Amino acid sequence: TSSYTTTRIALMLGSAGLALGATSLLADDASSGGMVVPPPGLRSGIYIATDAGLNLADDLTISRGSISLSPGVRWDLSLGYAIKLADELTLAPELEVGIIYNELDTASAGHNHASVSGAYYQVPIMANAVLNWQFSPNWVLYAGAGAGYDYNYLDVTGVNGIGVSVTGGESDFAWQGMAGIKY
Repeated sequence: TSSYTTTRIALMLGSAGLALGATSLLADDASSGGMVVPPPGLRSGIYIATDAGLNLADDLTISRGSISLSPGVRWDLSLGYAIKLADELTLAPELEVGIIYNELDTASAGHNHASVSGAYYQVPIMANAVLNWQFSPNWVLYAGAGAGYDYNYLDVTGVNGIGVSVTGGESDFAWQGMAGIKY
C-alpha cells in the first residue's frame, strides 16, 4: 500500500520534487480587461496554473519488504478562484489533478535484494486552500494545505533480468502541505 504525501517548499524541494517550470493565468481581472499572467499583483478571479518537475518518492512498502524508486517526473494542473482579503493578501480554494511517474529500482526483503524493472504511477486529485502574500511588487509568499485521493498503479515487468508481469492498483487518502516563494 502507499499514500501520496507531499510537502511543497520553495522551488518545490522535498519529497515532491523540484519545479522545472510553472505558469498560471488569471481570468476576470477588471483592470487589465482579460487574461493576465501574474505577477505583478494579486488579483481576484478564476485562475489556471500548471507546473512540472522532478519527483523524489519514498520507498514502497510491500508484504515482506520494500521497493525503492528511481527519481521520476511529476506534472499537475490547478483550477482555482483567488479571493482578495486585503491589498497584499489572497485566499485561493483550488482543485488540483496530477500525474507522477517513477521507475522501479530495487526490491528488498530482509537481507535479500533484487533488481526490479517496471513503473509506479500516481494520479492525485486534491482540494487545496492557498494563502498568498505579496510582500513586494514581483514577489509572493504562499502557504497552503490540501486533501483528496491518490490512485496508485504498480507495474512490475522484471526481477533480476527475468520477465514477469505483476500489476496492481488502489486508491488512498492523500494530503499535502505547501509553502514557498514565487517571482
